[in-house]
Amino acid sequence: MGACDYKTVDSNSVSVMQHDPFSWQISGTNFVYKTERTTIGKATEALLNNIYHSMSPEEIETFANDLYAEFSSNNEKNLSDLKGNVLKHSFKLLNKYNKQKFQEIIEEIKENTKKDD
Repeated sequence: MGACDYKTVDSNSVSVMQHDPFSWQISGTNFVYKTERTTIGKATEALLNNIYHSMSPEEIETFANDLYAEFSSNNEKNLSDLKGNVLKHSFKLLNKYNKQKFQEIIEEIKENTKKDD
């Protein structure tokens, strides 16, 4: 993970549901791309990159296993099933792995969200 060149497809969904291909916007036979990412999207990517780069390979493996266990604990089979619980699962995991940094990012998101209103 890190700085990457990529395009973000526009979606009529938010949060994790943006990853549902049936929500992606198309024009003719082409995807419609967003020109800018949201503040929350940027902050989430920064948080995940910070956590990832601060972990050893063993910690990454443990995190991946914990991630799988957390999301499979409620028999959620697809993105629609996760929709109502994704924040609960994410907060639980991120709080476990990097509580201080996670709290800093949440405060930053709150501040930036106020500025965007």
